[in-house]
Amino acid sequence: MKRSSITLITVGLAAMVWSFAFQWMSVQAIKDYSAGKPSRFSIYNPNSHFRPAITTLILPVFHELEIRGDGKVEVTIEKGSTFSIRMDTVLCRRVKQHMEYDRLVLELEGYSAQHAGVYTISAPSLKNVVLNSTSTTLIREFTEDALTVTAHDVYPLSIKQCHLGAFTLACLDSLMTQYIDIRRTNEIGHLYLNIKGAGTLRLETAGKIGNDLRISDLIEIQASGRILKQLTLR
Repeated sequence: MKRSSITLITVGLAAMVWSFAFQWMSVQAIKDYSAGKPSRFSIYNPNSHFRPAITTLILPVFHELEIRGDGKVEVTIEKGSTFSIRMDTVLCRRVKQHMEYDRLVLELEGYSAQHAGVYTISAPSLKNVVLNSTSTTLIREFTEDALTVTAHDVYPLSIKQCHLGAFTLACLDSLMTQYIDIRRTNEIGHLYLNIKGAGTLRLETAGKIGNDLRISDLIEIQASGRILKQLTLR
């Protein structure tokens, strides 16, 4: 048999094998996608330019927001020009929402048992936030006369770049370990904190006009001496 014939046969066999392998991997990838998890054949490269498909849903107008997490849920709540929520397209069909008077209730799920569902919620203005069972949670960039946040089973919780006449934070989980981070990029007139349970409060700024803190003895306060002098602890 001529060498050229052998080469053609080899190339043809290789193409057939690759075709069958590609079809099998495609089927497995579709199964993984349907199950709500990344493909087992994908390669994670932190320097890659790949980005997941992102979907934005327009939300009804609200001034109060309640989030109920199921599984690993990471949330950013930020000031924006519209009432909306952004997430991976896979998560879009899992979002549940309903209004309770002026409060929007969002039920959000994790991406899978191993991977967090990541959501970004935008609103032009916000007065009251209730958080239930979320992991990494960030509230940023709001300018309000008053903002109240109530957290149940949230770890960690960060507040940054907010300008607030009064900020009230209630963390009422007496059995949960907490990490609360109030950044120096905030400007707060009156600061009211009611924190139970155990954990850490990182306080990089305090209320310029007044501070009223009711803090569990099991909460470690990380703050400079200057800030500690401004606090009224109960």
